[in-house]
Amino acid sequence: MAYKTLLEKFPVGLDHRGPTLKDAQKISDMHGKYCCDRWRRQQYEQRCDDVIAQFKTNKPTLHQVTNHIQRQGWQRNVPSGYDILQYWEPKHHRGKVDINAQLKDLIKSQMWPGLSIVSNRVKGEKLGTQTPIKKGDFVCDYHGPIIPVKREEMMSARSDEELFFLFFFKDRGKKRLCIDAPTVPCPCHLPLPPGNEMHFRKEDESFKKKSECKADHQVL
Repeated sequence: MAYKTLLEKFPVGLDHRGPTLKDAQKISDMHGKYCCDRWRRQQYEQRCDDVIAQFKTNKPTLHQVTNHIQRQGWQRNVPSGYDILQYWEPKHHRGKVDINAQLKDLIKSQMWPGLSIVSNRVKGEKLGTQTPIKKGDFVCDYHGPIIPVKREEMMSARSDEELFFLFFFKDRGKKRLCIDAPTVPCPCHLPLPPGNEMHFRKEDESFKKKSECKADHQVL
């Protein structure tokens, strides 16, 4: 409610001036900092999306991105050129496969190509690959409720078994988030077709920390 009130006075826009902490605390002393930070994250993501949209087919260089950002005249809450390059992807042309639609089908079926669940004498079942994975390929999803909470708080409040299904990452605004996925199968895959295991639940800690796979936060 407090954030909705804040948006009425300070609508989020590419070139809009954001509220100060004092402005936000006038609306809600308790939630002022949260509202102020949320507003800045929302504008940051809007600006990132706007910059990315300027380079539709060919990935830009850091120099090109930096020059474009400087031309906008933004003085505060300026997107990082490295963030732009990290989240850039080519715009799909007509007639080509809709990547989002393809991902939705894979997430729904949990039939990820090239993956299998194999047994390990020490750790039990784990995720394995049957075919080479190229740079830029989606391996599988890791989904569940998103929780904005500190890692230390989550680690101290959960049992060892529950901690196995926590996945920590950062969004485009550098906010630390956590995917909480302890329920098997999850509500969105209930019931799950026979033989279609949730592959991401077999990713042990060694896979998350040592592999070359990187998390890409998407809302489909």
